[in-house]
Amino acid sequence: MEKKDDFYIAFLTFVKERTAETGVISWGECNDFLEKNFSNLNQGYRRLFIANFTSAVAVPQGQGPQDLRKLTGEAYFHLLEHTELVEARASSRQALKRSTIAICVSLLLALTSIVKQLLVTADVNIKEPIIVKMPHAHSY
Repeated sequence: MEKKDDFYIAFLTFVKERTAETGVISWGECNDFLEKNFSNLNQGYRRLFIANFTSAVAVPQGQGPQDLRKLTGEAYFHLLEHTELVEARASSRQALKRSTIAICVSLLLALTSIVKQLLVTADVNIKEPIIVKMPHAHSY
């Protein structure tokens, strides 16, 4: 979890990672995560948060814990959108760096070409002046 992430993204990431194998997470695990990492949230807000962004998983009576949860579809897609946005920003930064380097290289090559042409031109000695002969004008 990055420090820049707010508790919403951090919570969704936590639930997604914890449910990767089994597909479910307990209410208590969700609450413990929020309490441990975001202690400034009061109990009522944590309950509301868990209830809004996870949904209950129906388990038949007597076949396991009854407080199992999973991400809601909407929360899962918000997390996907966030992940794509973060990746797009990183890709954009990388593309900007590469394009800046490419522009600098092309600028350097253009300057090198100009300097080389100037040096070659300066070395040329004109031994004879160029005389342009004009045809004589005929008078009629």
